Amino acid sequence: MEALIELDKRIQKLENRLNNLINYGVILSVDYTKSTAIVDFQNGIQTPELPFLQAPNTWNPIKVGDQVVVIAFNGVIEQGFIVPKLYKTGESLGTEENTFVLKFAEGEINYKDSVITINSSAKVVLQDESGDGVVCKNHLCAFTGTAHMQGSSKIKGAL
Repeated sequence: MEALIELDKRIQKLENRLNNLINYGVILSVDYTKSTAIVDFQNGIQTPELPFLQAPNTWNPIKVGDQVVVIAFNGVIEQGFIVPKLYKTGESLGTEENTFVLKFAEGEINYKDSVITINSSAKVVLQDESGDGVVCKNHLCAFTGTAHMQGSSKIKGAL
């Protein structure tokens, strides 16, 4: 009889680990200095602080309310990590292949067909390596020093 009880406990533990491999949730809080967050699975369970993935050479961190996936390869949530920003239905930034879009609070940057388009209500600064560049605000551009653009780059928008 004890062998069956022990077997049942082991099966329950394995089922729990299997259930914890991949979970969907919503970001509850974020610590940007540690690149960690707490996820609410919206079933009464919250994760401890877990690291979130970030694309190389970018900083577009998750925010409270973002939908995410938590992956725990060994089924132990405490050892998992967060895959950020899932699209809700109808929220995709684009529908075309070979297009790159960066969206932020005050606008977006689009790259398509070798053209970069900046649409922004924020101040736009194009800067060279020395820190000199072009400052655009309220549809006017001012040059400070020299700005360099190489290749056949174009800037479109309401500048």
